[in-house]
Amino acid sequence: MKAGYIAERVMKLRMNKGVSQGSMSEAIGLSTGYITKLESGHNLPSMTVFLSICKYLDIAPKDFFNEDIVAPEQYRSIMDNLSKLDAEQTELVDRLIKGLMGSHNDTAKPVTKC
Repeated sequence: MKAGYIAERVMKLRMNKGVSQGSMSEAIGLSTGYITKLESGHNLPSMTVFLSICKYLDIAPKDFFNEDIVAPEQYRSIMDNLSKLDAEQTELVDRLIKGLMGSHNDTAKPVTKC
């Protein structure tokens, strides 16, 4: 893990949630200055503060370190819903996701004039 990872990740997740440093610090019970120093890499959170931040950002501590998860609330909702599906439904969802991902990887077809 590179230096500054925690700072960058906290800032990215907070911004994705659409909240200010002040709102987050108030909700967690910390000063805005602490969050500013944390996001600038000058502070590292204690375990208690880290867990409070994860709870506020609605992300599991293990998922905090997974950079592929950029929208924790949606990710958790999707995973919760997937766990309620049977095998056939899960396969359909998997095929849908693969189809959607494939549409992003396709090269653009040239437009021809009539």
